[in-house]
Amino acid sequence: MRERRIGSLSRLLPDGRAFSVQTIVLPEEAGSPSVAAAEAVAGDYFASLGRSGAGLLAVDRSSEAFALRLRGLRAPLLAFAPAGEVPEPDGTAVSYAITGGLLLRRGAEGGRLCFRLARTKEGLRVTVDLEAFAPALLALPGGRALCRFIQLPFHARAGRRFLRRLRRRPRLDRSRPPDDNGRTPDKRR
Repeated sequence: MRERRIGSLSRLLPDGRAFSVQTIVLPEEAGSPSVAAAEAVAGDYFASLGRSGAGLLAVDRSSEAFALRLRGLRAPLLAFAPAGEVPEPDGTAVSYAITGGLLLRRGAEGGRLCFRLARTKEGLRVTVDLEAFAPALLALPGGRALCRFIQLPFHARAGRRFLRRLRRRPRLDRSRPPDDNGRTPDKRR
């Protein structure tokens, strides 16, 4: 079987909006593109953020909304609204609007984080898509460089790491979603 590659692209536009997309095509048996599967992928992604970062990052979850913060810091780095379904021609997607946080530029619309699933002739395409994010770093001297060379690469690396893990364990339609620590039912104790 051919190794499935992860595609990745990140851009900071002249108007200060940031975009970062990571995608992979999983084998057909990974599952079907459903809202439940997209929400499970999103939950796995947020849980993977909580496991990364040498224990510095914490993910708070309430009513299907998420907040990402540094441990010991009360204010979130990023706050996300509850999931909203996004129409897709070849599958389904859920998105989480970015509603606040220290990394969001004041007075700007926050953008969104989307999880897209689509059936292709090769299998099931899974995409993690940061759209129109307005980074607060742009307000700092040298902020454009900080965003381009630190913040966007961090998001791209987190997306690729998550998709590599998903590639090793590609089944999306589990009977129960992972818990807040990212453990699936077969890993719970």
